[in-house]
Amino acid sequence: MYSSVLCQTTTSTSTTTTPTSTTATTLTTTTKATSTATGVGGTIISSLAGGSGVGGTTCTVTEFADVTASVSACSNILLSGVTIPASSTLSVTVPSNGALLFAGTMTVEYTPDTSYTPIVIKGTNAKVAGLSGAVIDGQGSKYWDGEGSNGGTAKPDHFIKIDDMTSSSFSEIKIQNWPTHLFEITGCTDVTMSNLILDNSAANALDSSGVTLGHNTDAFDVSSTDGLYVSGATVYNQDDCVAVNSGSNMVFENLYCDGSHGLSIGSISSGVTVSNVTFQDSSVVNAENGCRIKTDAGDDDSTVSDITYSNIYVYNIST
Repeated sequence: MYSSVLCQTTTSTSTTTTPTSTTATTLTTTTKATSTATGVGGTIISSLAGGSGVGGTTCTVTEFADVTASVSACSNILLSGVTIPASSTLSVTVPSNGALLFAGTMTVEYTPDTSYTPIVIKGTNAKVAGLSGAVIDGQGSKYWDGEGSNGGTAKPDHFIKIDDMTSSSFSEIKIQNWPTHLFEITGCTDVTMSNLILDNSAANALDSSGVTLGHNTDAFDVSSTDGLYVSGATVYNQDDCVAVNSGSNMVFENLYCDGSHGLSIGSISSGVTVSNVTFQDSSVVNAENGCRIKTDAGDDDSTVSDITYSNIYVYNIST
């Protein structure tokens, strides 16, 4: 177990080969670890100032059924206390140079379906932001059973999909109680995510056998993306804080990850490339892993290169 160390600079340039003995083989890396004082790395965000719109007309929506008409009519779509009905997806393509805003608490009704994604957001030159006090609640306690996406109660595989967004931003939102994986970020180019509180700490509760109820609750799952900047996120969860599965040109900084499986590249499957990814000025505490690169057994023909871990404070890491 690490007690208190600093992953000062870790870089790797590797091509995956077929592992023979494990399903998550760490690729060759060079790591420098030195003692450090508490507080180095990422900072905890406990409150959010809230964002704003982009000017122009604002449509305030309080009913799910009215979302589609508002998207086509207004520059700013303000979702205020909207409830997403069971089996319904909030799918929004934000207008170019427009904004999707959240206010109050958005609740997603219980939908035990592995193919269900509650929220899908697309757009180019778009802004997604929460006003002060905005919360999105996935009612995870209705799903958590200690098995995550591996079995038990059927659960949405990802809670929010950020899909094919270009030159856009996502900020100032608190998200809590997601069932399994939170963000699926895929097919994006030059996206910025900042000032987020991602709180799945309620899933740390134990069942009658002493098993943690939350499982497979990744925060950021990233694939097929070129250009992603994530800065200022506080994450409480039970699996990867970040998992980059494919893509390039990414920076993750000022993250505070509590209870996670750390800052990960992979798992790497066959025929993918991950390049130029930097993790810096962040903290991983009370976690199973700190910094790692992992591959899938039996998969090959993939490349992982130019991965940097700099000033990563890790504390109370179990493996």
